[in-house]
Amino acid sequence: MFRAEDLWIGEKVLIISQNIPGVYQGEKRGEKVVIHTGKGLILCPLQDLKILEEEEIHPQKLVIELPSEKNSNHFETGNTIDLHIEILKPDLAGSIPERIISYQLDRFQLFLDNSIEKKIPFIKIIHGKGAGVLRDHVRQILNRHAKVKLYQPSKDDGATDVWLD
Repeated sequence: MFRAEDLWIGEKVLIISQNIPGVYQGEKRGEKVVIHTGKGLILCPLQDLKILEEEEIHPQKLVIELPSEKNSNHFETGNTIDLHIEILKPDLAGSIPERIISYQLDRFQLFLDNSIEKKIPFIKIIHGKGAGVLRDHVRQILNRHAKVKLYQPSKDDGATDVWLD
């Protein structure tokens, strides 16, 4: 079972007892949450909810796993990580922006921590140009991290080069 705090606004859920899909919009009433469905609003206890994964929402989607080369993390090669969600975790590409950026930042933090642990002196973070939201978050983390000596924009500001201590 999960808590109401585990639900994201815009999260697609299934009301198990009624087999009705819906969307959580952030409304809580005591121990229950309000789910927006095609049949209207339904007040539902958390234990009667299931978070729908992308495959369950679009069951016709076929996922084929190709054999991987030495490095199974195609978003992470050597000292570089590509945070584009289409490369990082394609099944999240249609999710709500908050969930996507949260996942991207978690993967970035893990990559940074692993790089520091392995004593890699230089890493490249590919965050893309876009509106700059991910880039700004990445650079805020780098700015506060004690093991980051220097960082600078690269690839026309679609990436950040980082030198580690």
